Amino acid sequence: MNLIEQLGGYEKAKIRLGSCDITLAYYQELDRQLLEHRRQHNIFEARDAVIRKWNGRLYYLIVDIDNDGQEFLIHHDKGAKFKDCRISDNICNFKHATDAEIKAGKRLEVK
Repeated sequence: MNLIEQLGGYEKAKIRLGSCDITLAYYQELDRQLLEHRRQHNIFEARDAVIRKWNGRLYYLIVDIDNDGQEFLIHHDKGAKFKDCRISDNICNFKHATDAEIKAGKRLEVK
């Protein structure tokens, strides 16, 4: 059973991630499992790395501009602030970036 299931689901696990009484190792593992859950279930949140489908470039979701997880301000820099963003896009135009794509900074061809 993974940590998300042990904690009673995704939302409860997100709350636990914000807790100040967990170890760094526990935080890192829970954060990794939450990301994998979002990738599997096509859930997008601010700070996620995505690939824009139409140009294959890597972006980071900076701000959820409509507060329903459907449209985000995006930027190439993970640490960008709201004021730095010039592009907004809908999640239908994204796919979650894989770890290899994040390292490469672009979409990798599927073989």
